[in-house]
Amino acid sequence: MESERSELVRVAHMYYEEDMTQRQIAERMGCSRMAVSRSLHRAREAGVVRIEINYEGIFPDLENEMREKFGLVDAAIVPYETGTTLKARLAQMAANVLLRRLRPGDVVGVGWGSTLALIPDFLAGAPAMDVVFVPLLGGYGQISIHMHANQIASRLGELFRCKSYILNAPALVRDIALKDSLMEDPAIKSALDVARGADIALVGVGSPFAAESTLTESGYYSADDLDGLRASKAECNLLSAIYIDKGGNECSLDMADRNIGVTSGEYKRIPLKIAAAGGQGKLFAVRSVINHGLVDIMVTDERTAEFCLGTRS
Repeated sequence: MESERSELVRVAHMYYEEDMTQRQIAERMGCSRMAVSRSLHRAREAGVVRIEINYEGIFPDLENEMREKFGLVDAAIVPYETGTTLKARLAQMAANVLLRRLRPGDVVGVGWGSTLALIPDFLAGAPAMDVVFVPLLGGYGQISIHMHANQIASRLGELFRCKSYILNAPALVRDIALKDSLMEDPAIKSALDVARGADIALVGVGSPFAAESTLTESGYYSADDLDGLRASKAECNLLSAIYIDKGGNECSLDMADRNIGVTSGEYKRIPLKIAAAGGQGKLFAVRSVINHGLVDIMVTDERTAEFCLGTRS
């Protein structure tokens, strides 16, 4: 009926164009707030109101598919780009995810890498919080200092005006005896004890033989280490403690035993694990970590998500 349509249009105009609340509309029209709510619902059903959502750069359906197929707590997907532009997009999204998930009292274990190093750039103005940031592994020598877990944890601590720890040790040492000796150092032991009790892990995903891999460029791997990686057919790593081969199996590598940081088992026991990685060189690595259940929240790009879902080759 025309009279009913006229009423629906009037209610919709007041709500959507005049920004009136349902209570204000009810007072003007002399009816109940529930009646206004029903009118707004009928207005959408009758086509009086058409709501259009601009999904440009946002991928809710893809994120839902990732959650459902891989049993993720959440997935956050950004548009595909190349190079540093993509890393910046991933870092910004990871910063948003971290802000949403952080709670007072949380201990956040931090990994390393070029994408994670950009996360603090997107947290200017973050609220002061009673949280703790701690490195999950030691430093890698030849790469830029800003990519070290120590530096990232320290910057995050400054931004949130909270405590952060330093793990004053290399990430990889030449033999087990040296590792055992360093692990007795009180400062190193204290930082690792905190890292083992982390509530949240914030990590990157390594692809050892991808072009421009910061892992192989670090200068920490010896020729024997690189030969061992190739022989194992490792296609991804986390924190230099976990290496996954092309068959989805966790590799048993000597270098993982020589790593100064949390172990594979200790990492897996962290309640919420957030990983940020994407791009052409990380396709197989990202698929490996989510197939292996090594992350709870995956921050990646649209093409990598489609590859993981099998809709892109």
